[in-house]
Amino acid sequence: MPSSALTDIKISSSAGPCELWDTRLPGFGVRVGTPSARTPKGKKTWQIMYRLAGRKKHRYKLGTYPTIKLAEAREEARRLLAQVQRGIDPKHEAVQAAEDEEYTVERLASEYLERDAKRRNRRWRDKENQLNFYVLPRWGKRPATTITIKDVIKLNDEMQLVGAATARNVYALVRHMFGWAVERQLVQETPCTVKSPPPLRSRERTLNVGEVKAIMSALPGYPFGPLVKLLFLTAQRRTNVSEMKWADIDLEKREWIIPGDDHKSKREHLVPLSEAAMEVLNGLPRAGEFVFSGRVTADRPFSGFSKAKTRLDAASGVDDWRLHDIRRTVATMMQEIGIAPHVIEAVEGRISGSLGGVAGVYQRYGYDREKREALEALNGHLMKLLGTTGKT
Repeated sequence: MPSSALTDIKISSSAGPCELWDTRLPGFGVRVGTPSARTPKGKKTWQIMYRLAGRKKHRYKLGTYPTIKLAEAREEARRLLAQVQRGIDPKHEAVQAAEDEEYTVERLASEYLERDAKRRNRRWRDKENQLNFYVLPRWGKRPATTITIKDVIKLNDEMQLVGAATARNVYALVRHMFGWAVERQLVQETPCTVKSPPPLRSRERTLNVGEVKAIMSALPGYPFGPLVKLLFLTAQRRTNVSEMKWADIDLEKREWIIPGDDHKSKREHLVPLSEAAMEVLNGLPRAGEFVFSGRVTADRPFSGFSKAKTRLDAASGVDDWRLHDIRRTVATMMQEIGIAPHVIEAVEGRISGSLGGVAGVYQRYGYDREKREALEALNGHLMKLLGTTGKT
């Protein structure tokens, strides 16, 4: 059993099967499993080894690397080994926590959000909202250990009535939360062993010319109206437009840079801003870091889509459409006016088709000039459809 001070470099570079033990904290180490297709160097699990009253050695798992960082795992190991010195078995503590009637799903959700979601997911508020809206009203006061497979199936069925996307997102959240709890031995097993709800069927809805005119004519004021207009003028995703920051916009160069951490492709994406898009941006107030600030506080982006969209439907007379349909609609428009497919993909920031696979890895040309020309052509096409001679 190799022993030396554990470091991130040593752990990440080690391939299993093997065990690495920490000289800084005797009894603490990491077990590296047999390599597999999913984990090429082997799954890495934090553990402690200890004796109680001179009896045989025991092992206790603390979770996996890199989900739990080295410093975090060493700190937890130090706490548990100190308990061993006082005669307390960590396994017994975990069982007690799992059987504790006060360890409710509400408490589990709170710990999961604080210790995992907020640290590792920039969209943790979405997870918090899903838990508050869909999970806690049903299970919140129940002990976490009493949630069964049958409960999960019932939740999935009820979420399907809300929507296919909601059903899959909520199930994925609950499964990850219980998996996190099992890893830390807060519960002994996960009830999320059923199949995920069926995937959402790909939509093919595009808006026709009359619907585009009706929607554009009925757009309200700031923030929702200009936000929707920029969806048409930039062909970007709703999330990226709604979370656009002034710091990411170069008004002189007429460019918007979407950081890699915020883009679905995980790559930085440059969006040229057309004349019409610039007119929209120059007419907006600067209430905070976000271009489209929330109504309650300026330090958060706009989020009231459901009510705003309902009002827009009523004002425009157009129904059975989603904001994401705008992206599909403008992509179709670009095809109709002769813009090449690979340029449309570049405008949208997609890594598929002609820009995917090996080509996507080795071809780093950004098509910036072609993207600008495409968006200016799209905006001109929109003006023509709307009967506008000047700017949109």
